[in-house]
Amino acid sequence: MKRILLLLAFLTSFAANGFSQCPAPAAVVAVPRADGALVIWAPTGATLFEVQYRLGSDSAWVSTTVQSAGGARDTASLQLRNLASCKGYAVRVRAKCTATVNSDWKMSTFSTLGCPAPCAAPRGLFVAARDSSASLNWLSAGAGVTYVVQYKSTRDSTYKTVNATTNSLTVDHLQLCSEYHFRVKTVCSATSSSNYSELARFKTLGCAAPCTTPREIRAVTEGTNKINIGWIGTSTLGYEIQHRIRDSAWSASARVTTLTYQLTNTRTCTPYGFRVRTVCSHTAGALLYSEWSSTATVISAGCVIVARCEAPKRLSYVPATTTTLVRWDSIAGAGVTYDVQIMGARDSGAWRTIAGVRTASTTLTGLTACSVYMFRVKANCSATTSSNWSEPSRFVTTGCVPLCSKPKDLKAMVSDTNVVFSWGRADSASYKLTIISLDGTFSTRTITVTGLNYTLSGLLRCKTYKATLTKNCSDGRSSEAATVAFSTITRACAGSGNDNCKVQELAVYSANDSTIVQALATVLASSYEMQYRKSADSAWSAPISSARPSFIVRGLTRCANYVVRVRAVCTTGAGEWKTKEFRAGAACFANPTGDDVEYLLGSNTTISAFSVYPNPGHEALAVSYKLEQDATINVQLVNLQGQIVRQLNGGLQEVGNYNQTLENLGNLNDGLYMLIVRANGKVLATQKWTKQ
Repeated sequence: MKRILLLLAFLTSFAANGFSQCPAPAAVVAVPRADGALVIWAPTGATLFEVQYRLGSDSAWVSTTVQSAGGARDTASLQLRNLASCKGYAVRVRAKCTATVNSDWKMSTFSTLGCPAPCAAPRGLFVAARDSSASLNWLSAGAGVTYVVQYKSTRDSTYKTVNATTNSLTVDHLQLCSEYHFRVKTVCSATSSSNYSELARFKTLGCAAPCTTPREIRAVTEGTNKINIGWIGTSTLGYEIQHRIRDSAWSASARVTTLTYQLTNTRTCTPYGFRVRTVCSHTAGALLYSEWSSTATVISAGCVIVARCEAPKRLSYVPATTTTLVRWDSIAGAGVTYDVQIMGARDSGAWRTIAGVRTASTTLTGLTACSVYMFRVKANCSATTSSNWSEPSRFVTTGCVPLCSKPKDLKAMVSDTNVVFSWGRADSASYKLTIISLDGTFSTRTITVTGLNYTLSGLLRCKTYKATLTKNCSDGRSSEAATVAFSTITRACAGSGNDNCKVQELAVYSANDSTIVQALATVLASSYEMQYRKSADSAWSAPISSARPSFIVRGLTRCANYVVRVRAVCTTGAGEWKTKEFRAGAACFANPTGDDVEYLLGSNTTISAFSVYPNPGHEALAVSYKLEQDATINVQLVNLQGQIVRQLNGGLQEVGNYNQTLENLGNLNDGLYMLIVRANGKVLATQKWTKQ
């Protein structure tokens, strides 16, 4: 009987769960805006859904229903409108399978946009100190704000508080030769203020230097347990000297009247530090001293030197089509051999080893033309001692066959639901034209065409499209693609709200003295608004309006990272912001601690796939890049003082892949350089290169 009851319970549970024909929607996602949100979910078979939303957790649910096609791969959605900005909402969705059968709720939460910018604490505090006064300064937090300044000496327990209407304040009646610190907070409104800034410290002037501090302290080991110390000074009363081991406490002072001192009975192979000060005067039984000198360090004698097997350095190579000569600096010692490992980009992370190389070079064979490889080397200093592997060096074999040139000047002329495409490069080749809609509602079309134009009919109104055109090369490959964006959006589309009042693309070009921001215009816009800020800041600049979709910004900090955003303003209201990051100025290192390339045009359509190898390098470096458009190319190697040390004038080059070499670099000083690429006189890309 017990077994029968257990079986009945199992069947009841299985019927309630295993045979459920009304599954809950998949994860609910909300994409918020300032006045609403787009709610998206996967219906997984149902055709009718109930959606409820509410403000916070205490208000009543607002309910509506949504009809779906019902396919498992369909996506159902609902646009929530007229919501309050900068508020938290909850939304939940369930499937309505029959009039009486509903699925479980699937819930999500979100917060609408439009929150006011926080009141930021001032930054960049700096001080110009004088004897009994100081000018306190900080970076402006914007127009219409005031500040509260607090300052005190290190001997005081309470701050003095002063209000300021600008980002500068002069304080008086300070004590001579005294340490102070100050802090500032921003008052943004009658009810809003920031936290205080970090403390800034300063010291007033007027400190009397009693006498000169000793300089050029030198410490040299002598024998096995002695260290000699010497310095330069002008005292007639003598000097005091202290020493310590590593970072321990300083010893008691030793008094001498000469400019030398000898410390005896030192520990073996131990780091020592020494400092000296001048005896300035001896009045009424009290000594007056100068400041302590800088610390001189030395390691005492007796260290046991252990020979190390170092990894080879300065890897270089001379590539060919199917072979490459690789070289490295030799390791001193009799009987040293080397192991070389090579790995291709298509080798799935597996290294191939060439063992027992007896010279500091070898030729790699069996390579594939126009392919990327890495190689590394280790030294075998003895039968039992080997070095670590060197840093890998990257190279590309020769024999690359460039693609045929891509189509030029692709244009789209739209008339209602028809579009006429045209392009340049008149020849007998055929082309492949592909058209997609950015929202996926238009079935992608791919058409093979000949000639220099093509007319396409049957587009959908009020949509944005993208077309790509590639050339069918004679060797069976396809050229690089030319692209053009276009839309069938007209003022008749405005009835659907602000969905079509938005900027589709944003391009930024930044030179040293100005930055140009260009938006892809929408026919619904009556004007445009632009704001910008530093990437590290949270507050945007005041909005800048323009009747045209282009802006010029001046006065940005060179080589600083910024964010810019633009939106269209239509008769139905303002559209969504389109945001883009960029770096202000030209010829800035992209990454001071890495080797990444920086493309200086916000939307670079001239050059790509730019690389420099080997990096670090010694005798020569190879420069490879791909031209997306015909251009006059100039490549310069520049030191950190801005001087051009090597230059390549590539002249006018057509679309395709290129490899060039800068040679005779062995006589350059070791250190950091910058490679700058210009196309038609404009700086397009930079990359740092290390000479060693």
